[in-house]
Amino acid sequence: MNFTDIMKIKGAWNEFSNSHPQFVKFLNYMAENKIEEGTVFSVSVKKPDSDKEIKTNLRVTKSDLELVETLKSMAGKK
Repeated sequence: MNFTDIMKIKGAWNEFSNSHPQFVKFLNYMAENKIEEGTVFSVSVKKPDSDKEIKTNLRVTKSDLELVETLKSMAGKK
């Protein structure tokens, strides 16, 4: 990745952070607190032109945690 790409990503992240500060706080909290096996994530999506809301849950498994650790090690972060 070259310097120009890094600066584009940084600019996009800054714009995202300014537009969605509560979501960024949530991401920071999740990064700072260990997720345990059995933790449940609930996600819902509602499009602006629809009253329909789609919801789902994900219960974290041991293999999920192993995948996250593998990805962290590949990114050089522990």
